[in-house]
Amino acid sequence: MSENSISYKVILLGESSVGKTSIIYRLTQNKFSDITISTINEFFTEKNLIIKGNKISLQIWDTAGEEKYRSIVKNYYKGSIAAILVYD
Repeated sequence: MSENSISYKVILLGESSVGKTSIIYRLTQNKFSDITISTINEFFTEKNLIIKGNKISLQIWDTAGEEKYRSIVKNYYKGSIAAILVYD
């Protein structure tokens, strides 16, 4: 395995209750729960992968979908290499 380690920031965007947190939980824990609590502000988690001998670290940011947090959420776009739009 190569000593290369690369980190990427990915952000999930969408309205409240569309499943952003559930997608992240499934990706990082390989579990599903139909009971979740609305995200307040944001949180992030990491998923480490090995691709072609390189260690890839994904910082996956879950943003609050409620209207009152929209102005704050824009601050978390900076440095993202991808945005995933989640909708229902």
